Amino acid sequence: MVLYEKESYEIRGAVFDVYKELGCGHKESVYQKALLKSLIDRKLKAEREKRLDVFFKKEKVGTYVPDFLVNNEIIMEVKAKPEIKKQDVEQFWHYLTSTNYKLGFLVNFGKAGGVQIVRRVYDLSRNKNAFSSASNSASFRVIHGYVALMSLLVVGAAGLAVSISLILFGVGSTRSSFVIEQSGQSKNIANACAEEALKKIRNSLAYTGNGNLTLGQGTCSYAVSAGSGQARTITVSATAGTAPRTITRKIQISISQITPRINVSSWQEIP
Repeated sequence: MVLYEKESYEIRGAVFDVYKELGCGHKESVYQKALLKSLIDRKLKAEREKRLDVFFKKEKVGTYVPDFLVNNEIIMEVKAKPEIKKQDVEQFWHYLTSTNYKLGFLVNFGKAGGVQIVRRVYDLSRNKNAFSSASNSASFRVIHGYVALMSLLVVGAAGLAVSISLILFGVGSTRSSFVIEQSGQSKNIANACAEEALKKIRNSLAYTGNGNLTLGQGTCSYAVSAGSGQARTITVSATAGTAPRTITRKIQISISQITPRINVSSWQEIP
């Protein structure tokens, strides 16, 4: 079970709506105002700069003011920087752990080529090592495009570990770095297309058909087909880069039911 699954889905959608219209290059204050409207449009309660208590050994020692508090459950920080650094993620993690909140989103609209989203969960009852392994290896997750229901995304663990290691520690040649970067962008663009297809299904439960999406230097296409009952299959193909140096990745999403809520039974890469 994904913590605050519906809220997380709507938050990502709100972020993507802002980025699709504004792109990168604006001040943080511009993105904050736009995101506030986008969150409210999605029926979320969004409070700007609400003061939260900071605790040390259960004793209040100060206050923390996040950019947003969503539904009185989720904290959000908004950046407009060329790149999210490890230090940004660690600082955000400390903000989260020093309050009584379990979920936070760190969003960066400043990177050329796509919005970056970091989702952090702090809930010892669910996973007491939720962050320790990621923190120790500095393997935070950076998202360059749409990302839907990320916890359901099935990727090769070994391949992901190698990619993160190469990116963070500079191992490999320039060509390898390019391939890794383009591969990551292609995957995120594919997720963007999948999110668009899911939105089509949510807006029209009987929807089947095809569509295309362009994000930065990448393109993708999706096809939604119907199975028995409420079953749906979404097939996505995404390409990043410019010819002749392009990388294509494909994903397939299986949906077992669409009412009263969409239930994704699998989300995996395909050849």
